[in-house]
Amino acid sequence: MNEEDRLFSHDILETDILYIIGNGFDCAHDIKSKYSDFKQWCEDSKRDTMLFDILFSTKQEFWESIEKALGNYDEKEILEFCKPDVDFDFDHSLSSSARIEDAPMTILQPAINDLKNYFNEWVNTIDITKAKPFLKIYKNARFLTFNYTETLEEVYDVPREQICHLHGNRLLKDNHYIFGHNKYQRYNGAYSELPIYEENAYISIIEYMNALRKPIEEIIKANQMFLDILTDIKLVYILGHSLSDIDKEYFTYILSHFKHQPRFVISNKENIENINRFITENKIEAYKIISIDKLRK
Repeated sequence: MNEEDRLFSHDILETDILYIIGNGFDCAHDIKSKYSDFKQWCEDSKRDTMLFDILFSTKQEFWESIEKALGNYDEKEILEFCKPDVDFDFDHSLSSSARIEDAPMTILQPAINDLKNYFNEWVNTIDITKAKPFLKIYKNARFLTFNYTETLEEVYDVPREQICHLHGNRLLKDNHYIFGHNKYQRYNGAYSELPIYEENAYISIIEYMNALRKPIEEIIKANQMFLDILTDIKLVYILGHSLSDIDKEYFTYILSHFKHQPRFVISNKENIENINRFITENKIEAYKIISIDKLRK
């Protein structure tokens, strides 16, 4: 008897089960879908990423966790880099002030567009053809996946109607892949004492970075029909999700809609701090933390 059989209660039907799938699920199948793989793809395909490290690593190493780095930006350092590398020309103050005001549009906005385009291109190249199904998966369960790949559909033959791709689905071939941070910064007038052109530059930076925030409310609304049928779930498997604060709003919504708190089986021991916080904050009563290998067939 494997660990999965021991955890599965026979009073629970397959339709009472919800799988929440994160990138660790794909990684466990040797799919190269980590941020480090994205970085390698950029290097191999000769994409220029120098500006990403400069603009988005102001508080945290960019490639370690792209979404966290995007949310922990420093607008002062960004503007300092974007400013023209010339002294302010008081004899031509209008043109000098315009160059500073437009600096984020000239440098930051194209860098953000490149990041989005490179990311979409990379996602489309992720190879799942060598992945083998080694887990015992209940195909009549519900699947809520944060992954863009079709691992569930192609490797495990899970019916598409059982799956909700929250952040985009490669099978749709629409190149619509959502990624970003979870922090919205409201401008509070902190730079109002500066010259108007400099204040406007800071406001532009904040607006550009706010646009990289995941539109979680919209995503929940767009998937409302699927999420609303999860109310009677009795057993939740969280496989390969880091349970970081970036996706906290999704979990808050889902947990608040269960009629009764289900049991949880959580795999991703390398994120044990996040798991413990998730359990404590949500007052999870019945749970087990395991290695995903314990769910082998």
